[in-house]
Amino acid sequence: MKKLLFVGNSFTYCHDLPAMLEKLSCAAGYSIQTAAVTKGGWYLERYADPDNEMYPLLHETHEQRAWDMIVLQDQSFSPAGHPERYLAAVRTLCSQLPCRERFVIYQTWAYEDGTEKLQGTGMTYQQMHEALRDACRQAAKQQNALLVPVGDAFRLCHDTRPEIGLYMPDHYHPSPDGTYLAACVFFAALSGRDPRTLDGIPDIAPDTAATLRSIARDTLQGSTKEDFACATY
Repeated sequence: MKKLLFVGNSFTYCHDLPAMLEKLSCAAGYSIQTAAVTKGGWYLERYADPDNEMYPLLHETHEQRAWDMIVLQDQSFSPAGHPERYLAAVRTLCSQLPCRERFVIYQTWAYEDGTEKLQGTGMTYQQMHEALRDACRQAAKQQNALLVPVGDAFRLCHDTRPEIGLYMPDHYHPSPDGTYLAACVFFAALSGRDPRTLDGIPDIAPDTAATLRSIARDTLQGSTKEDFACATY
């Protein structure tokens, strides 16, 4: 059984990504156990700061068991807008929180295209997507970490199936569809197995769930060795 610790914020706890991943993976015969340390809007650099309120909780949770992998997810705009701060925080956390196998970089997504939320960043959808992708790839390369390119899957869905609603009404948090897509990408990246074998969930129409599983599969097949993805199916 793989033991995964998620460190992040609402992009991790929205619709409980860790629990969804655990349930889907175990049903598919890939047994994992998850736990999470999260706080809304939190930056990784805050988790790395001994004077921050979340630092003791993170370290207490880390010490409870030997984690095989630790998943790092930053504030939703930080890697795009402040890549050097993001990379420094990842570097610090990787030194503070040893794990048995590898760290995991959770690449998140650009805010919903054509919305005021996105306009407030000063970036286009393409620019924010590329900035997030590039920063997360660099973090994975620097730490020899596993990159889980959820943002790339969101982009592929945006380009090929824009009618699927991946966002909540606030235009940046994931909808149930978005979290399901994230869970499928995580499963494929962690296990090297085809996510099309996963079960659906009650909140998502079966046809939509099947489409999202195929998008996750296509995303991982498009990853390169340089991305540190491990899809081998």
